[in-house]
Amino acid sequence: MANLSGGDRARRILAAWLDLTDDEQGHFAAYTLRQTCHMMPIAPFAGLLAEARCWAELASPAELDAYATAILEHMAPQRRAAFLDYANGWAAA
Repeated sequence: MANLSGGDRARRILAAWLDLTDDEQGHFAAYTLRQTCHMMPIAPFAGLLAEARCWAELASPAELDAYATAILEHMAPQRRAAFLDYANGWAAA
């Protein structure tokens, strides 16, 4: 592929992209963003929750489960209990 022109490489990349399912495109886009935006600062106007919501929209159900589990595991016990009480309110609504 190194011998191909930039235009030829771009056409192959686009053809491969178009062959992906919507779900695969989402995973590839999220992966690409993670690779190119690693450790980028959060814009001060966005806020942490807005940033988290943005990334959550890109995550697969399995990724969401993994992130939620890891987050709960890393919370202090009292904070985790308070958060779970808060989250239980969502289930009751």
